[in-house]
Amino acid sequence: MRQTHSEMRNELLDADQGLIHLLNRLKSLPHVADDAFEEWESVCTAVQKQLVKETVRVAVVGAIKSGKSTLVNALFQGDFLKRGAGVVTSIVTRIRSGKRLRARLHFKTWDEVNDDARQALILFPRQDGFPDREAFDIRQKEIRAGLKKALESLDSEQLVTTETRNIHSVVLASYLKGYDRVYDLLSFPTSFREFADADFEKHRLFVGDESLAVYLKDVMLEIPADRFESHIEIADCQGSDAPNPLHLAMIQDYLASTHLIIYVISSRTGIRQADIKFLSMIKKMGILDNALFVANCDFNEHDSIENLMEVAEKIRKDVAFIRPDPSLFTFSALFNLFSSDKDGLSEKDRSRMLQWEKDEGPLSFSNDQTRRFESELFKLIHGDRSRLLLKNHVERLWILSSGIYRWIRIMEKGATQGASDVRQIIEKLEKHQERAEQVKSVIQTTLDGAVLKLKGKLRSDIDRFFDTGPSGIGSRIMRFIREWEPSYDRYRSLMEKNGFSQALYQLFSDFKEGLDVFIAETINPEVIRFLKDAEAKIAGHFAGMSAPFEAMVRDALEEYNRSMETLGIPSSVDSPSGPVKVDMEWIRGSAGIRLPENELALRYSAKIRSDAFLHFGFFSFTGWVMKLLKKTAPDERAKGIQSLQKGVLRMKRETEKSISLHFKDYRENIKFQYIFKLSEAASRYLLDTLIQRLQDYASTLILLGQTADGRRLEGSQALETIQSSKAIALDIQERILQIRERIEGITQ
Repeated sequence: MRQTHSEMRNELLDADQGLIHLLNRLKSLPHVADDAFEEWESVCTAVQKQLVKETVRVAVVGAIKSGKSTLVNALFQGDFLKRGAGVVTSIVTRIRSGKRLRARLHFKTWDEVNDDARQALILFPRQDGFPDREAFDIRQKEIRAGLKKALESLDSEQLVTTETRNIHSVVLASYLKGYDRVYDLLSFPTSFREFADADFEKHRLFVGDESLAVYLKDVMLEIPADRFESHIEIADCQGSDAPNPLHLAMIQDYLASTHLIIYVISSRTGIRQADIKFLSMIKKMGILDNALFVANCDFNEHDSIENLMEVAEKIRKDVAFIRPDPSLFTFSALFNLFSSDKDGLSEKDRSRMLQWEKDEGPLSFSNDQTRRFESELFKLIHGDRSRLLLKNHVERLWILSSGIYRWIRIMEKGATQGASDVRQIIEKLEKHQERAEQVKSVIQTTLDGAVLKLKGKLRSDIDRFFDTGPSGIGSRIMRFIREWEPSYDRYRSLMEKNGFSQALYQLFSDFKEGLDVFIAETINPEVIRFLKDAEAKIAGHFAGMSAPFEAMVRDALEEYNRSMETLGIPSSVDSPSGPVKVDMEWIRGSAGIRLPENELALRYSAKIRSDAFLHFGFFSFTGWVMKLLKKTAPDERAKGIQSLQKGVLRMKRETEKSISLHFKDYRENIKFQYIFKLSEAASRYLLDTLIQRLQDYASTLILLGQTADGRRLEGSQALETIQSSKAIALDIQERILQIRERIEGITQ
């Protein structure tokens, strides 16, 4: 029977723990210091931590009402996720298999809530007594009252932006509406709240209500599900046509770290404009190749199997324009969900299911497609990615166990033979340590030079990409800002009805939303693609250097093994071998390197408002003087539009300045906190991987010198400890090799 990833991971953890116990046992030998095995123990600890935290991520995405949550529920075989949640404040909901039903909600802090509100209050129409934006604190009763009054004063036209609800007013109204219900939760020392077992359903109150969801940062669900292992994370992502560009950016952040995408399309609507836009964005990010497509069919919409297959074929052809030869599966996620929990169905749902079961053609087709989909899904998430996660640790534990085994054999030799024999062993080891140090020095020097050279190339690439000049991506944002022109007719009528301040706020809201959408849909995907290309360049650079180094290490090892065999110390079990694979994701995770956040929080000064009002006041004063002189005064509407135009100019100048500063900071963060660190980590990974097998006998010599200093370890108890430890070490090595063989069989 094929073992699961979790079972093999647990076996590796047992082997790792066995090595720790073995090292503690060896510390009981005479002359062995407590810190003698510090380096080996640190490797064991690192392997344990990484085995526990490594995750395979699957993102379920698609347009609103396409059936994403229904599909995820069907996969976990129960109605666990809220379906049809609010789209403005929806967030990514992450789901993993666990031992019990549990929802873990992470709330924003009060500082984060106030920062959000302050961003939404930029150029907000002021009311008498309403504080400055920077002094805003929603916990103050008078501020909440003032904000409520200000929101109520907005015209219905101001609550809509580009045919959708105004994001800024929605955020502010949601914060106000949900305040009393979340106050105690956000006032706790911890920002986490759990709902487990019978209380699990209560988490839906937060994710399904905009006024509560706006206070959330993250939602993690744990659901008992044998079909998914604990290292698999499936995320239910917000609709691709959601109106809030900041939430689109949040989805992009998750997609950038995902291993597989499941894109859901409703058979009722087929491919929509929102799907084309979102799929094009994913393709631009460079991750569309790792996607499965699901045509989620509604049996009530298709009167025959022929009609269903015709719709599926049309969806396939439409998707193929963006992703050639897509892996498309057509089935009913809702039927699959009903089938998984027949006893818990309502009378209405049971009646629907019975009706569907009468039409065997579409049902048989759906069931067959479901089997094909799940087979492909489980193959991908339990296959290559899982194998690679475990294989890296197998290699590390093998090298570690080999070093310990060799140390034990040499100590056994020293304990049973005379001082001259021990001295001979040390002399042999000294010779090979010198050889090992030479190999290490050559590799280290070459890699140091390679890193400097690579950094120079990457520096030029980064500067050129983020440049705000003619050739960089920043110039495209600047062009959008300069070319953005509003239709002033809308603001003229709004100004006549509600005043200049509200017209200025509406104009700014429209500009800000247009800029946010442009950045989210056009700029962010290109940034992610650039970073992935940079990572590939780093991986290719070092992978191309590994072959000659591997030959040097192999020659040194063979010489070492022959020398040890002449002393009566045979080689241990054959070591796993193969080319070094420079896996950037594994390197990034093990080094703890995270991509810097790219939240474009543009800062605007009060000069936008003051300049606009200054010009408005100037035009009003000019009109009064001209009337006094009995001359024709300028049209009231004209002076308002001219003042708005001045406000737009100031708004654009400050936006360009803010964008320029942001791109400069982000470029430097990408350079020094991400790309350069990745280059150094990849170099260290290659160096460590190449020399770890050499390191085992270098460490052996050092430890032998520290423990015995060339003297015999006398006493039957010490010899018994050494000999029993030898058997334990050999057993652990054989277990590690058996795990490796099973890992290799995962994808066979």
